[in-house]
Amino acid sequence: MDILFLIKAEQDRVLELAEAFLNAAKEGREFLSKNFEDFFHQIHLYMGLDEEFLQPEISELFDSAIKLIALGETTHKQVKKKLQTLKPLVLDGSGGEKKLIIDTAESLNEEVISYIQAQQEQIFPRMREMIPTQEREDLSDIFLDIKEELNKLSDKKLSRSEAII
Repeated sequence: MDILFLIKAEQDRVLELAEAFLNAAKEGREFLSKNFEDFFHQIHLYMGLDEEFLQPEISELFDSAIKLIALGETTHKQVKKKLQTLKPLVLDGSGGEKKLIIDTAESLNEEVISYIQAQQEQIFPRMREMIPTQEREDLSDIFLDIKEELNKLSDKKLSRSEAII
C-alpha cells in the first residue's frame, strides 16, 4: 500500500477524534474523558509518526522541507501544551471549566487541521513527484513498524500509569 494512503488514514483518524472530543466538550461531559483519552492517544501516536518517520523522510526530499519541519515542531509543542492544559480539566470530572475546555479544544482542533492541511498540500504532492510508487509502497512497511513500536511504548506507559493508580 502507498505510504501516502497510510499517512492520510492516520490524519483522518486524528481529525475524527479531535472533532469527537470537541463535540463532547460542547455537548456535555458524559463521554468527554473517553473522547479525550482516545484523541490524546491518537494525536501522540501521529506526532510520533510525524517526528520519527515523515519529518526525516521529507528532509531528504526537498529544501523547503525545513520550513515544514519547523512548522511541525512548533505545532507539536503547541499541541502538547494544550493537551497538558486539557488533561486535568477533562479527567478530574469537575466540569467547572467548561468554557476553557471548549476554547482550548477549538484552538487545538484548528491547529491540528491547519497542520494536516499543510502536510497534505505541500508534502504529499512532493512525495508523489519525487518518490516512485514502488518506493512509496516499500516505505509503508517502515511506517507500520514505527507505528507498532510507538503503540508498544504507549501501551507500556499506560500500564505503568495504571499500576501507580
